[in-house]
Amino acid sequence: MLFDRKKKVSIAHLRTRIGLFAPVETQDETGGVFRTFSQIDSIWCNIEPFSGDERFVTGKVEEVVSHHITMRWRGDIKAPMRFYLGTRMFDIVATADLDARRRRMMVLVEELKQ
Repeated sequence: MLFDRKKKVSIAHLRTRIGLFAPVETQDETGGVFRTFSQIDSIWCNIEPFSGDERFVTGKVEEVVSHHITMRWRGDIKAPMRFYLGTRMFDIVATADLDARRRRMMVLVEELKQ
Protein backbone atom coordinates (compact mmCIF):
# COMPACT_ATOMS: atom_id res chain seq x y z
CA MET A 1 0.00 0.00 0.00
CA LEU A 2 1.46 3.33 -1.01
CA PHE A 3 -0.24 5.37 1.68
CA ASP A 4 -1.09 3.96 5.10
CA ARG A 5 -3.95 6.15 6.25
CA LYS A 6 -4.06 4.55 9.70
CA LYS A 7 -0.45 5.36 10.47
CA LYS A 8 -0.31 8.05 13.12
CA VAL A 9 2.60 10.47 13.00
CA SER A 10 2.47 12.99 15.83
CA ILE A 11 3.81 16.50 15.60
CA ALA A 12 6.80 15.36 17.68
CA HIS A 13 7.93 13.11 14.81
CA LEU A 14 8.18 16.03 12.37
CA ARG A 15 11.81 16.77 13.19
CA THR A 16 13.51 16.88 9.80
CA ARG A 17 13.67 20.21 7.99
CA ILE A 18 13.56 19.89 4.19
CA GLY A 19 13.44 22.47 1.43
CA LEU A 20 10.52 22.59 -0.99
CA PHE A 21 11.58 23.67 -4.47
CA ALA A 22 9.41 24.60 -7.46
CA PRO A 23 10.53 24.39 -11.10
CA VAL A 24 11.41 27.60 -12.93
CA GLU A 25 11.50 27.27 -16.71
CA THR A 26 13.35 29.73 -18.93
CA GLN A 27 13.66 29.70 -22.66
CA ASP A 28 17.15 29.47 -24.15
CA GLU A 29 18.45 30.99 -27.40
CA THR A 30 17.51 27.94 -29.51
CA GLY A 31 13.88 27.87 -28.37
CA GLY A 32 14.34 25.06 -25.87
CA VAL A 33 13.37 25.16 -22.24
CA PHE A 34 15.89 25.18 -19.41
CA ARG A 35 14.52 24.04 -16.03
CA THR A 36 16.00 25.04 -12.69
CA PHE A 37 14.52 24.79 -9.20
CA SER A 38 13.96 27.63 -6.76
CA GLN A 39 13.27 27.20 -3.04
CA ILE A 40 9.81 28.33 -2.00
CA ASP A 41 9.64 27.04 1.58
CA SER A 42 11.28 25.02 4.34
CA ILE A 43 9.10 22.36 5.96
CA TRP A 44 9.25 20.23 9.10
CA CYS A 45 8.55 16.60 8.23
CA ASN A 46 9.15 12.94 8.94
CA ILE A 47 10.92 11.02 6.17
CA GLU A 48 11.00 7.23 5.97
CA PRO A 49 12.33 4.87 3.29
CA PHE A 50 9.52 2.92 1.64
CA SER A 51 10.98 0.70 -1.07
CA GLY A 52 13.99 0.16 -3.27
CA ASP A 53 14.22 -0.93 -6.88
CA GLU A 54 16.58 -1.11 -9.82
CA ARG A 55 15.81 0.21 -13.30
CA PHE A 56 17.65 -0.22 -16.57
CA VAL A 57 17.95 3.33 -17.93
CA THR A 58 20.10 4.46 -20.88
CA GLY A 59 22.21 1.34 -20.90
CA LYS A 60 22.92 1.12 -17.18
CA VAL A 61 21.27 -0.05 -13.98
CA GLU A 62 20.07 2.72 -11.65
CA GLU A 63 18.94 2.33 -8.07
CA VAL A 64 15.64 3.98 -7.13
CA VAL A 65 14.68 4.45 -3.49
CA SER A 66 11.16 5.61 -2.62
CA HIS A 67 10.34 7.42 0.61
CA HIS A 68 7.24 8.57 2.45
CA ILE A 69 7.37 12.16 3.70
CA THR A 70 4.74 13.03 6.31
CA MET A 71 4.00 16.67 7.10
CA ARG A 72 1.25 19.12 7.94
CA TRP A 73 -1.24 19.45 5.11
CA ARG A 74 -0.55 21.88 2.28
CA GLY A 75 -2.58 22.24 -0.87
CA ASP A 76 0.22 23.54 -3.08
CA ILE A 77 2.53 20.51 -3.18
CA LYS A 78 2.50 18.58 -6.46
CA ALA A 79 4.73 17.12 -9.16
CA PRO A 80 7.13 18.33 -10.65
CA MET A 81 8.21 20.00 -7.39
CA ARG A 82 11.14 18.61 -5.44
CA PHE A 83 12.36 18.33 -1.90
CA TYR A 84 16.01 18.79 -0.95
CA LEU A 85 17.60 17.47 2.22
CA GLY A 86 21.19 18.68 2.19
CA THR A 87 22.61 17.29 -1.05
CA ARG A 88 19.84 14.69 -1.45
CA MET A 89 17.07 15.34 -4.02
CA PHE A 90 13.57 13.87 -3.96
CA ASP A 91 11.12 14.05 -6.88
CA ILE A 92 7.45 14.19 -5.87
CA VAL A 93 5.45 11.27 -7.26
CA ALA A 94 2.09 11.47 -5.42
CA THR A 95 0.37 13.13 -2.46
CA ALA A 96 -2.44 12.07 -0.12
CA ASP A 97 -4.51 13.79 2.55
CA LEU A 98 -4.12 11.17 5.29
CA ASP A 99 -7.07 11.99 7.52
CA ALA A 100 -9.33 13.59 4.88
CA ARG A 101 -9.50 16.67 7.11
CA ARG A 102 -6.55 18.59 5.69
CA ARG A 103 -4.48 18.24 8.85
CA ARG A 104 -1.61 16.08 7.66
CA MET A 105 -0.44 14.67 4.37
CA MET A 106 1.92 12.08 3.04
CA VAL A 107 4.03 12.60 -0.05
CA LEU A 108 5.52 9.69 -2.00
CA VAL A 109 8.91 10.69 -3.40
CA GLU A 110 11.75 9.05 -5.29
CA GLU A 111 15.30 9.89 -4.33
CA LEU A 112 17.36 11.02 -7.31
CA LYS A 113 20.97 9.94 -7.62
CA GLN A 114 23.38 12.70 -8.62
